[in-house]
Amino acid sequence: MSKHNQSTVVENENSNDLFYYFLERFGYFRVWYASFIQFNSIVFRIVAGVIGVLPKEAVAIITALEYFLTCALEVPFGFLADRIGRARASIIGIFLIMCGLTSCFMAIVLREYPFYSNLFIVIDGLCIGLGRPILSGSAEAFYQAKMHSHSTKDHELHTSFTTSLKFGKYIPMVVTLLAFMAVYSFMKINKAHYLLVLGALFYMFNMWTIYQDQKRFGDEHVLVKPLSFLELLKRLTGSALGVEGLIISSLAWLLVAPGMSFLLVSIGREYKDLNPNTYWYAMISFMLGTQTLGNILSGYLLPKWIKSCDSLTYILRVLLPTLGVSSVVYLIYERLSFGGLLLALFVFGVVYFFCFRCLIAFMSNTILQCFSKDDYAKALSMANVVGFFWHGVYAVYVAKYLNGSPPVKTVFLHVILFSAAGIVVYVQFKKRMLGRLKTYFSEPG
Repeated sequence: MSKHNQSTVVENENSNDLFYYFLERFGYFRVWYASFIQFNSIVFRIVAGVIGVLPKEAVAIITALEYFLTCALEVPFGFLADRIGRARASIIGIFLIMCGLTSCFMAIVLREYPFYSNLFIVIDGLCIGLGRPILSGSAEAFYQAKMHSHSTKDHELHTSFTTSLKFGKYIPMVVTLLAFMAVYSFMKINKAHYLLVLGALFYMFNMWTIYQDQKRFGDEHVLVKPLSFLELLKRLTGSALGVEGLIISSLAWLLVAPGMSFLLVSIGREYKDLNPNTYWYAMISFMLGTQTLGNILSGYLLPKWIKSCDSLTYILRVLLPTLGVSSVVYLIYERLSFGGLLLALFVFGVVYFFCFRCLIAFMSNTILQCFSKDDYAKALSMANVVGFFWHGVYAVYVAKYLNGSPPVKTVFLHVILFSAAGIVVYVQFKKRMLGRLKTYFSEPG
C-alpha cells in the first residue's frame, strides 16, 4: 500500500472516531438537557398546580409567552448563532433559561405582593422565551456541523438525531425519581419552590459540556453568505422533505401540548380536594412512564426502526399506539379505580413520550437532508417555529377557555384528536408524494 493510501486510511479512521465522539456528545447533551427540563417541569407544575402558590392561569400564560416569543425569535436567533458562534449562542441561551427559573422562584417568594409576583412571572416567560430560541437550533447545529465534517456515510449523518437516542437512556429515569423525592422532602418544610433554583443550577452541566467542546475543537461560524429568510422558507416549502418536516413539527408540538404542558396541573387541581395521595401518585406514575420506559424504548427501538422501515411505517408505528392508548383511557377514565388510574397514566406516559421523541427526531433528520451544514441552525429553528406556534395557540386556548388547565379527561380527548388528525394528514401527504412520483416516471423522456 502506498504512503498516500495509508494516509487516507488513517484520516478516515480518525474521522470515524471523531464522528462517533461527537455523536455521543450530542446524545448525552440532549438527554441531560431534556432531563433537566423534566426536573423543572415537575417542580413548577407541582408548585403551581398542586400547592397552588401561583395564579391558576400562570402556567398557561407562561407557556404561551414562551412559545410565541420562541416563534418570533427562532429564525433571527438562528442567524445570530451563525454569526457569533453556535456554542457561544448555546451558552447564552442556557444562561437566560437559568434566569427564567430564578424569576419563577422570585414570583413565588413575592406572591403576597401581586404586582411584583406578576412582574416576575412575565420576566420568567421573557427569559425562557428568549433563551429557548437561542439554544434551540444552536447546540444541535454545533454538533451536527462537527459530525458533518467527520462523517464518511451520509446515512449516519441523516439519522443522527434518532441514533443519538441510544445514549443515556436511563438518565431521565434517575433525574425524574430525584425530582419527586426532592419535591416530597421540600414540601414537608414548605420550601418546594427552592428546587427551581436548584433546577436552574443543573443547566450549568450543559453549559460546561458545550464550552469544553468549543474550547477543544473550536466554535462553528458561518463565514460564507448565508441563505436569506426567504431562501430558507422557499427551500423548506418547495421540497417534499421540507414540507414533511414542517408537518411532523406541527404534529409533534401540538400532540405534546395537552399532556406534557398541562396534564400534571390538571391532575393536581382535579384531585386536590379529594385525596392528597391520589394526585401525588398519579403524577409520579405519569412522569415515570415518560422518563423510564418511554425513554428506554425510544433509545432501543427508534435507531433500529429508522434503518429497517420506510417513513410512513415508522410514523404509524408510534401514532397508532398513542391514538389507541389515549382512546382507551378516555373511555374508561371515569370508571377507573385508584390503582387503575395509576396504571393507565403510566402506560399512557410510556406511549405518549415515546411518540413525541420519535416525531422530533424524525423531523430533525428530515430537515437536515434539505440543507448544508452552514444552514443547520437556521433550518432547524425555522422548522421548530411552526410547531412552537401551534403549541402557543393551544396554550392561549387553555388560558382563555379552560381556566388555565383542561379537565383530565379533556387532555386525553385532545391527544386523540391530534393523533387522528396527524395520521390522516401524514397518510394523505405520502399518497400525494407517491402520486407525483408515479406521474413523473410515467412521463415520456
